[in-house]
Amino acid sequence: MKTPFLQLDLKKVCESFCYLRYYFPQAAIYYTVKANPAAEIISFLNDAASRFDVASPAEIELCHKAGVSAARISYGNTIKTAEDIAFAFERGIRLFAFDSGEELDKLAAFAPGASVFCRLHMTFDGGPWPLFWKFGRVLKMAAPLLQSCPQKGLVPYGVSLDVGSLEMAPTSWETQIRLVARLFERLRRSGVNLKMLNLGDGFPANHREPIPALSEYARQIHCAIHRHFGSSPPRIMLEPGRSLVADASKLATEVV
Repeated sequence: MKTPFLQLDLKKVCESFCYLRYYFPQAAIYYTVKANPAAEIISFLNDAASRFDVASPAEIELCHKAGVSAARISYGNTIKTAEDIAFAFERGIRLFAFDSGEELDKLAAFAPGASVFCRLHMTFDGGPWPLFWKFGRVLKMAAPLLQSCPQKGLVPYGVSLDVGSLEMAPTSWETQIRLVARLFERLRRSGVNLKMLNLGDGFPANHREPIPALSEYARQIHCAIHRHFGSSPPRIMLEPGRSLVADASKLATEVV
């Protein structure tokens, strides 16, 4: 076979997805398509009842070709053109991320009535590629944005605290979940009842160093949610990407 080519083990993808579903049984799992947009992966995960996080019209089309229903797609990119929002809305997508007032205005105009979640500016110290510098809104600015949603004809659905990639410290979610619980309560007192907490991904894949077990991440996260939300936890959403597919692929090439 001519190189280079990517060797993909769908059984490994299945194993990783099943582990995630086992340790987070109540979570809605949205595979981050950009991690590996191979049609075989999307088709397999669709058959496994996964949901999908997309970042572009091209990824929406990939999911559509695989038979994924629009109800199982979230548009997780916080920076979208008006045309891209309209494209997604016309195809039935009703869940969108945002992290600015300008993005809310575009969503109000081109995705009226959609459910939206605010990506928060959170600092995690256990991973080599944190994303807090690139995306997200600080807590004190997130509250008024979410409060403004009903006036704009949008549904304030929840928040997202994506940690980035390869988060090596399972305890990293504790502080962030505590702060988010306070935000939920503050908004509840103002009449805005959020329903969803998106924990992003952050679970590492095997590279050079040993990684903590997924069970330890789950234990820490579940304990933090119970500690700070008590008997009324929000719906949990996960957006696994690298952690589902990195260990299932090998790149082969000829070196002369």
